[in-house]
Amino acid sequence: MKRVVVLSDGQCGADGGLTPPLWHGTDKHSKIRRDCWRMYEYDLVKKLKPVHTLICNGDMIEGPENPCFSITVDRTQQTAMAVKAIKMWDAEKIIVVEGTPYHTGKKESWEELIAKDVGAVKFGAHVFVNVNGLILDCKHFVGGTSVPRHIPPGLTREAAWNKLKAEVHDEPEADVIIRSHIHTCLGGSKFFDDEREVHFVTTPGLQAYSNHGCLKVSRQIHWGLIYFDVEDRDNWRMHRKIMTIKAQQAKAVIV
Repeated sequence: MKRVVVLSDGQCGADGGLTPPLWHGTDKHSKIRRDCWRMYEYDLVKKLKPVHTLICNGDMIEGPENPCFSITVDRTQQTAMAVKAIKMWDAEKIIVVEGTPYHTGKKESWEELIAKDVGAVKFGAHVFVNVNGLILDCKHFVGGTSVPRHIPPGLTREAAWNKLKAEVHDEPEADVIIRSHIHTCLGGSKFFDDEREVHFVTTPGLQAYSNHGCLKVSRQIHWGLIYFDVEDRDNWRMHRKIMTIKAQQAKAVIV
């Protein structure tokens, strides 16, 4: 059995991003950062190890575009945070998938530097991973939806496009379509030709709510990750680990 962990959207450097202790600081978001790191280290990394393959599915750093909502816009510091968070898993193999240029670099790829620093076996924008015969189709971006609990239409389209491309051998026939970007864990499955079931999922993120997110996002944001335990193509399970960040639970103002 191989365990495969998929994490994404750490947004290291953001005020609510995944932040190792060296950068916790003392501002109003510092308690949230400490709580998130504690859950990451003790409830995710230590409880899920040993991990055979770690897939970092994009946007592990915040980038320089939102200085008002960041603890640092220095991408050398942001990549250092991300590298520390990734190396903690001691995974046998690491795969890094590119995120959005808005965060990771429009003229250069800082995630490629992260991939080199952690010794990734693969770096790319669209990566297919064969785990004991189970094919995972990994890419960062997918469009979201404003309808509660509704599967984003873009996610089912991704599955349909994979079927069409696989028919002409442009890409492998995927068993699981994995996308990120929207920080909300949603998923489902669909039969093609009444015989092949394809599963699809968007991953939770590892960024807590931030001022920026609260201003722009209405949907429920999930903090955590997904992982797979794979024997072979016919014997596998996908799990999701979604945690509650108590320090950021909304409370009514008593007047």
